[in-house]
Amino acid sequence: GNHDSDYGLFDFKKFLNFANELAGTEVSIHEDEAKKYVQHILIPHCIRLCLKGCKSEEKACNTTKFGKISEGFKHNVFVSLKSSLPDPLISLSNHSQESISYASAILRRVRLSRSIRCIVGDGVPSDKLEMFLRSPEMRSNMKEMPIWWCPWIHDLALMVHAARFGLFSIVTDVKNDNKMKDLNSVFGYKNINRNVRKLLVDGMDGQKPLLPKHTLARMSQQDYDTVLEYHTNQFPSAKLIERRFTFICGMMTQNQTIPSDKNNFYCKYYDMPLFDHHNII
Repeated sequence: GNHDSDYGLFDFKKFLNFANELAGTEVSIHEDEAKKYVQHILIPHCIRLCLKGCKSEEKACNTTKFGKISEGFKHNVFVSLKSSLPDPLISLSNHSQESISYASAILRRVRLSRSIRCIVGDGVPSDKLEMFLRSPEMRSNMKEMPIWWCPWIHDLALMVHAARFGLFSIVTDVKNDNKMKDLNSVFGYKNINRNVRKLLVDGMDGQKPLLPKHTLARMSQQDYDTVLEYHTNQFPSAKLIERRFTFICGMMTQNQTIPSDKNNFYCKYYDMPLFDHHNII
């Protein structure tokens, strides 16, 4: 069936519902207005904030309306009024250092989303993409990943899902097994469980199973089921997913990987350290 009717690429109604929930009141805005705000107001503001930073000082007249008070109290009031989120409606000097981290993350993720859609669209030849996902670089880049993860299967599926439903949508979608079944996703519970069973018990691609026969022989059925379920339920975090995305997109959109006849201005992604990962999702 046509899944796009159920799970739109960027479902504005879902976005509006989330905004209403966040604001605690009904938000009235049209989809075109929201897009214009993001593209022409929020993103340019984030760029300015990242480039210019925020000042640590402000004139006393902007800190309080209540006459002459102590310098220490004025400083505390001003600091508490600084925005922790990028807000185009206030000056750069009224932003906190934390807001710069969020602005940087917004810009990075916008670029990352564009790059992913380009790669899994027609921006990168499928054979080159598969060749890279099978390369030693990707095979060795498996720290903290589940034992069942296969780069040329699961990283590719991860990018397709992100291009269709949003950058981190898989983190919540994988918990909805009905949706995974409907999409015939490799991240469905049964598909993952089957791979875990092959890896641990049956052996896979000519390799011996990870669990020796003498270990299996001593395991009770309950222990056996517990081990399979534990590994089946393992899934990378949003931060780990973003790190994989940045590495793949950085490698795949450089070095003339994208054909020169493609409009690749929005495709290129320059892999940079994720300094903000200790603060935000």
